[in-house]
Amino acid sequence: MLNTSKTFPGRVHLLWEYRHLIGQLARRDVLARYKKSVLGFVWSLLHPFLMMVVLAVVFSYVGRFNTGIKHYPAFILCGYLPWLFTATSLSTSVRSIVDAGNLLHKVAFPREVLPLAVVGANLFNFVLALIPLFIYISVIGVRFSSMLLLLPAAILIQTLLLIGFSFILSAAHVTIRDVGVILEVVLLAWFYLCPVFYPPSLVLDQAPAWFSNFYFINPMATLMVVYRVALLNAATPNLDMRVYGLITVSITVIVLAVGWRFFLWRQRSFVEEL
Repeated sequence: MLNTSKTFPGRVHLLWEYRHLIGQLARRDVLARYKKSVLGFVWSLLHPFLMMVVLAVVFSYVGRFNTGIKHYPAFILCGYLPWLFTATSLSTSVRSIVDAGNLLHKVAFPREVLPLAVVGANLFNFVLALIPLFIYISVIGVRFSSMLLLLPAAILIQTLLLIGFSFILSAAHVTIRDVGVILEVVLLAWFYLCPVFYPPSLVLDQAPAWFSNFYFINPMATLMVVYRVALLNAATPNLDMRVYGLITVSITVIVLAVGWRFFLWRQRSFVEEL
């Protein structure tokens, strides 16, 4: 009989018992993405670098965002890879419950498994894409420092943040099918509100103080700064990372807790609504 405990320790223990199912579903999602693809997993490596070339060329000449930034292509990639992890995780997890409607009618298992598997599959692709990034950074002559220790922490925080959002989106999409369409618009706006192709110092130097504070409350903006510090030793002057790092961790904990609670509350009607 499935344990229906709603306490945090109880749900964590339950999900741990179903870790193999999460792994199998994540593996299925990864394999399905490259099914009948000639290059297969190579696309996980090529896609970010092709986008890096496009963004680097475009924004080097349109707006000249590369001014004063060393290793601009690597700078872009250190922001684009985390963004790709975010965008693909949310855009695919939003349909995770709806797409598994038949499975929900037949098998009893913790429903959180479905969005968790989607985020897990995208986490695998993200980590895979970091390998050529490490090679590229080494080739262009950037030396890694002790700041590299921040990388696992940034990945963990981002993953937990995405799990929380995935819980909210996937549960809400069961009742309101417009959530997926709205998410596309939100992701487009969110992309430009993150320092993917421009330096965060641009916001600090040119925007009003109130906007700068609002801007860096955005957890993805702060995480991109952390990724660049870890991989490129590219610190952002006049930005107190201790403050905004703590804010990002706090937002992550809140999103995860609220998202999980919302998911558990909504899951009681999944089968009836699908």
